[in-house]
Amino acid sequence: MSYKTFLSEFPTFNAQYAIELLHSLNSTFDSQCSTNENLRNIMLDLAKRDDNCFYETALRAYRQLQNDKSHDLTTIFNNKEFNDTYNFCKKERENSNTTKSYKVANVHVTPTSTCIMPLEATGGHRALRHKDFNGVNDFCLVYLKPDSGAKYIKKCDRYQRVFQSGIEICNNRYHAFGASNSQLRESSYWFIRAKSREEAHEKRQKFGDFSR
Repeated sequence: MSYKTFLSEFPTFNAQYAIELLHSLNSTFDSQCSTNENLRNIMLDLAKRDDNCFYETALRAYRQLQNDKSHDLTTIFNNKEFNDTYNFCKKERENSNTTKSYKVANVHVTPTSTCIMPLEATGGHRALRHKDFNGVNDFCLVYLKPDSGAKYIKKCDRYQRVFQSGIEICNNRYHAFGASNSQLRESSYWFIRAKSREEAHEKRQKFGDFSR
């Protein structure tokens, strides 16, 4: 089974993003997933039960694999661990304050790589609440980063391609939408779900002044 076929079997954006996050570790995740049908099946089952809890479970697996590339993922993706995570997440939601925050797709681009990162919590931008858009999953934050060991960001072909061709996340294309002055100082940008730069421009016109 190809990676894209496997990804498409997951029913929601959160579940697909969890798989994209694990896939960003390359062979560390892919080698286990491609050879273990039981693992694939339990992941699909858990994602259908609760996609937010599935994402949190995948985030735990992501961090574990960063520390131990050979960690057995079936010790994380199983009913007992999932139920524990579900109960923890439920308590977190019940005890959370009323301050509204959003978890947004997060991509780091370097001269040599484009890497899906864990969802980023943000107070959001008014674009996330705009009536003509479809909420948080229509947006992602893109950060331009230097390669490991480098100190400064310099112009390169990969950065140019990202702004010309966009970024694919969960089988959707995202194109540059805008950035505030503070974002520009951090080399970060909002991207919006759009099939082309022209469609992104049309959505930008609906929104108006991005700096406000």
